[in-house]
Amino acid sequence: MLHTARASDVVGALGPGEFAVLAPATDHAGAVKLAHRGTGALHDSLGSGTLLTRGSALKVGYDAVANLTYTPMDPVELLARASAAVRHGNPEPGYAWVRRFNGGVAQAPEGGAAATAVASRATPPGLLLEKRRTSS
Repeated sequence: MLHTARASDVVGALGPGEFAVLAPATDHAGAVKLAHRGTGALHDSLGSGTLLTRGSALKVGYDAVANLTYTPMDPVELLARASAAVRHGNPEPGYAWVRRFNGGVAQAPEGGAAATAVASRATPPGLLLEKRRTSS
């Protein structure tokens, strides 16, 4: 992940299979591009067997705003929003594995009641990558 990030990005491991990238001044399109670069780097490591194992599924959740001038930096809330997006966010068209935080309340995948309530407030963009095993 470090090789795909810019000098202004912050990359960290949240757990054995979870990574976070805080990417200032990145809009929705930039977050999707960053997800693709990160996914490519993770899949490249699959050949060496160091980060991912076969049968794993990768999901990316993010939150992004177009204008950082009006947005205070709040990394904790940002990570909470990215985490909610991974689990319940709106899939990006053509990239179902990349999910965007939908602004206020994350909807359950089946369109049911709200799964996670988060105050609607613009935050800087960020990503949370989550590796999960698929059932065999």
